[in-house]
Parts: sequence; C-alpha cells; structure tokens
Amino acid sequence: MALALGLTTVVEKPALQAFIADSVAPEHLLSALAFNSAVLNLARVAGPALTGPLIVLFGPGPAFLANAFSYLTVVVCLLRMDRRAIRPAPPVPRAKRQVRAGLRYVRDHRDLALTLVAIVAAFGMNFQITTTLMITHVYQAPAAFFGLGNTALAAGSMIGALLAGRRQRMTGRQLASAALAFGTLEAACGLMPDHITFLALLVPTGTTLLIFLTAAKAQLQLEVSPDIRGRVMSLYLLASLGTTPLIAPGIGWLAQTAGPRAALGLGGVVSAAAALTIGLLHRHALSIAPT
Repeated sequence: MALALGLTTVVEKPALQAFIADSVAPEHLLSALAFNSAVLNLARVAGPALTGPLIVLFGPGPAFLANAFSYLTVVVCLLRMDRRAIRPAPPVPRAKRQVRAGLRYVRDHRDLALTLVAIVAAFGMNFQITTTLMITHVYQAPAAFFGLGNTALAAGSMIGALLAGRRQRMTGRQLASAALAFGTLEAACGLMPDHITFLALLVPTGTTLLIFLTAAKAQLQLEVSPDIRGRVMSLYLLASLGTTPLIAPGIGWLAQTAGPRAALGLGGVVSAAAALTIGLLHRHALSIAPT
C-alpha cells in the first residue's frame, strides 16, 4: 500500500504544479505557488495536533480513515471550479523519448535554478536528522521539545509563503540571495548555545527556505514552454525531494562521527557556497547575453 501511494504521488505532484500554472494568470503564479505552500505548511503544523487525539482515542487505523475522508473536500472544490477560468496547455500527443526530451530541454537551457535546488535539497534539507539530533543529543532537551524543530520550520515556512506571495516575480539574483540567506542561517543554527535559541533561529531558516523554493518553482514555471511544463516540474520535484535521501546517509554518518553540529553546519555551508557560485554564474550569463 505504501508503494502504491508513492506511485500515485509521482503522478499527482507534477500534475498539481502544472495545474496551478493553468489556473492563474502568469502575473499571479508566484502568489498562487506561495499560498499553496502556506496551506501545506499549515497542514504540517495542524495535522499532528489533530491526529494525535484521534490515535489516542481510536487508534492509528481510524486516523488514516479520517485523513482519507478529508480528500472528499478537495474533490468537491475541484468539481466546483469555474472551468472557463482555467487555461490548460494543449495536450501533447504521446510519443517516444518524451522523458529524454525533458532532460534535453533542461540540459540545453542550463537551468541554474534546478541545479541550485538539487544541491540545497541534498545537503541543506536533512532536518529530519539534524534537528532531532541537535535537540536530543546536543541540548538534551525534554521529550516535549522533540517535535518542535519541525514546528518552528513550518511556522517560518508559513511566513515565507506570505512574503513570497506579495511578489509577482523574483530574479535569478534574488533566488540566489534567498538560498545564500538560508545556508547562512542553517550554519548559524548549528552554533546556537541552547535549544531555545536554536528553535528561534529555525523560524527565519524556514522562512528563507520557503522563499527560495517558491521562487525557483515559479521561475521554472514561467520560463518553460507549456507543452513540456509537466516534465520539467517532474525534474524539479526530483531535485527538491529525491536528492535528499541520497545524501542523508552521509549526513547521518557525519552526525554520528563528528557530531550533529557538524552535520547541520555542513548543510548550511554547502548551500551557501552553491548559492554564491550559481549567483556569480547567473551574473556572468547576464553580462554576456546579447542585447
């Protein structure tokens, strides 16, 4: 069942990103993506709070069932949408080598945003490992604080979504600046003296991370042609979600041998270095572009 759910997600996530672009005008795309992220992060905060009592009272099975029924709300909202306001891209006929065409598109355009997302996600977004180890092993905080790391990140992400939603577009320079700020804050989190300051700094860390991811997603959506948007967004999701598990064992090994502070600091330093490098490459590409 878990495998079936994963295979469904592989189809649903890229389709959702393409559907958002079809549902709003280009000047509102960044706001739509930002508010979508805000809702997801609100669910990350509220979901555990609502599910916990259900598990205590009825067990995990009914909690899964209640979550399944919650999808009926989504289905009803989709059916009630005004189809006249949706501007879907023309369907692309099925053909051979379509996946290869998406890879070739990214290669030919040398998309720096996709590269930066892959690096930041691989090295900087291992919070499931680093925040827990920081609270349990470094600060030895009470058990009540174990889940607060994710809560602080989610709260910061909601703030970042609201800030990103106020913009119509972000430049490549602003994208690199957001990634640089995230990497710097993440590295600083590893230096915090106690769990209170650590949790407090996780809030702006989550804010800058969400601004960066939303800006990268919007930039890809706006620059890619509609007939290939779904495939490029699939690559974005692979870069943002699929690279983290590849580096996670190395981050875990570093945390075990050198300590959680080193693992958290490495993620921040690598993210900041990638942002500086790609920011300079973007600036160089603009300087040589034809006028």
